[in-house]
Amino acid sequence: MTGAALFDSYNDILSVEDVKEILGIGRNKVYELIETKQLYAIRPGQAYRISKLSLIEYVTGRKIE
Repeated sequence: MTGAALFDSYNDILSVEDVKEILGIGRNKVYELIETKQLYAIRPGQAYRISKLSLIEYVTGRKIE
């Protein structure tokens, strides 16, 4: 099973809550990963949106092209 297959049940764009659930970490840690650019996120309004691809790259430690 590849890293990407582990996330098949999730949308391509994730919320902070999704990332919390997937990684088993707290909200503040998710924000820290965003602020330190370990996770790519945009903030089109009030809430951050995180790319699933960015999360896969973070978890696997490999850039996906």
